[in-house]
Amino acid sequence: MTDPPPSIPRPQRCLAPIVLPRALIAPSEPAGAATERFQSDPLLDSLPVGTEGELFGVVFRSRFLARMTGPFGHALLNRRAIAGMIDQEYTRVQLDDNPVEVVSHAASRDNAHIWDDVIVFDGHDYCGVISMRQLMTTGRDLLIESVADAEMLSERQRQTEELHRGQTEFVANMTHELRAPLNAVLGIAQLIVEEPEVAKLIPSECAMLLSRGRELRSLVDNLLELHKVETGNVVRYVEQVDVRELLRDCVEQAQFMATNAEVELAEQLDRAPIAFDTDPVLLRRIVVNLLSNGLKFTDAGSVVLTAQEGASHRLLISVQDTGAGIAASDLPRLFTKFTQLEATRTKRHSGTGLGLAIVRSLTEILEGTVSVASELGKGSTFTVELPRLTQ
Repeated sequence: MTDPPPSIPRPQRCLAPIVLPRALIAPSEPAGAATERFQSDPLLDSLPVGTEGELFGVVFRSRFLARMTGPFGHALLNRRAIAGMIDQEYTRVQLDDNPVEVVSHAASRDNAHIWDDVIVFDGHDYCGVISMRQLMTTGRDLLIESVADAEMLSERQRQTEELHRGQTEFVANMTHELRAPLNAVLGIAQLIVEEPEVAKLIPSECAMLLSRGRELRSLVDNLLELHKVETGNVVRYVEQVDVRELLRDCVEQAQFMATNAEVELAEQLDRAPIAFDTDPVLLRRIVVNLLSNGLKFTDAGSVVLTAQEGASHRLLISVQDTGAGIAASDLPRLFTKFTQLEATRTKRHSGTGLGLAIVRSLTEILEGTVSVASELGKGSTFTVELPRLTQ
């Protein structure tokens, strides 16, 4: 049994360890003295001004030095009392406030105040400051919780483990799916090579050789296509395409998958545009994958390919089947890589589960969208909508 994942430590929920007990400076102190303090300590971002625990206001480093270094600023303001340059607008918190909430609030301030120290009080009494600069450099755990609480990190860990399990199952399925047709191809091919006349005696086995070979090629094509998509190596070449001719070729290419005599593969392309600007190779891969998916999950009835020109001269392609259909709860993950809706031990259909993920990726490369309407037990309709592209 594997050890449970380590728990995520929760940050300290008290402000006291991160409060700097910075002493108040007298309001009568000259501005020049404040300038010297800021210049001598590059990490000093604020000077609280007041007397005997009573805060009058705060002098913030960036705004104060900007004023002092302006035209004639130092010459005019050097000897004036600091009381005339204090800032009354500052972030005020209580010592017993939740530090996560304090940091989250401070980090959400506008850019002009994002680096301002947070002023801490105990009731009405001034206690000190919280340095945002210190938090950014030493308060990593506290900042992590302020952005994403420990429960969110735990959920992220759970999702990562779930993804890992899905990838492991995918690899197991892929290995099986590649090995099965390959064994059939190699076995029958060896028999034909050894006995050339055998092809005349076992036509059904030779037909299986062709079917299994094409199935294996389709699996490998999907894996290679996924690799190209994941690595960003899919290049789009736009040209004018005869949509009717291309889609009819797709139907012919998919015919070999229609091994079930009770399933009819049909097309309705009379309303399809003849000339359309897109990438013919990517469009073919999209349509063949949709047809393959429809044939795979349809035991009886039909798989029908239709196409027409929609609004704004967009191309609408639909593949409608009378197959098993898809549960509403499964629709959100239908186009996700490494996901198959059938469990590994009970699956009835071959394949790696990459076809629809590739359809979505290639459709996005063609700047289009893909959608599905389905009802469990009554079939599904996949619709791809594509714009005309510039050559």
